[in-house]
Amino acid sequence: MILTAYFDESTSDRASVVAGVMSTAQKWKAFEQDWAKFLAKFGVNALHMKEFAHFKKDFESWRFDEAKRIQFLSRAIEIIRRRCDVCVGMLIDRQGFSKTIAPDASVSAFYQNEYTAAAFMSMLLAGKWADRCAYQGSIDFVFDRGNPARKQFEEAYDNVCKIPKERATSHIGALSFADDKEVTPLQAADFVAYEVCKVYTDLHLNKKRIRGSLRSLFQQVNIDVRVSVEKNMAKLVASCNAPMEGED
Repeated sequence: MILTAYFDESTSDRASVVAGVMSTAQKWKAFEQDWAKFLAKFGVNALHMKEFAHFKKDFESWRFDEAKRIQFLSRAIEIIRRRCDVCVGMLIDRQGFSKTIAPDASVSAFYQNEYTAAAFMSMLLAGKWADRCAYQGSIDFVFDRGNPARKQFEEAYDNVCKIPKERATSHIGALSFADDKEVTPLQAADFVAYEVCKVYTDLHLNKKRIRGSLRSLFQQVNIDVRVSVEKNMAKLVASCNAPMEGED
């Protein structure tokens, strides 16, 4: 059994999120078939949540058709539920990052920006989920190729790959980047990342509500999405800077 995880990012003034979906090669093949039929049924080329939410491009004429919008997202969630083993991801509070990791020279040398932190921590979460399932192999990771901070994330990945024990312990396999129009599981990842980012941002705008689409996703799909706020990141910085055992 080979596991592959697909990740995309979503960002607001408050949060930087990298989240996605993980499953087996067999399930991904079935996903791609289901997703192609799903898009064709609704007459759209791809699911991009920013376009869907703001009635852009293929969704421009859907503004006053709430029933169709609900049906569309319900079908997307159903495919994710059937074909994906788990949704995993990490949300980085951007203010917390700027106060803790960013000013610390040693930690920020690895986590050079919020995207790199969220992306790499998401990979680690995927590895921990694999441990809980007694999975022995590595996980291949596919990220959307459009993020401008990709270079810094690749540097972090390359540095970890120089430590074989760490790479094996975390199940870190190959890393690649792709276009979500061509690799449709990235569209599911976009959906997850967008919804997580949206609900966290809304909470900090005193919009204390859980969107129906996110509630439905959480109720139907295995979810392991974590939130790293200032307190968590301060602990990470302190841990990284603590003297090694035996040091004065």
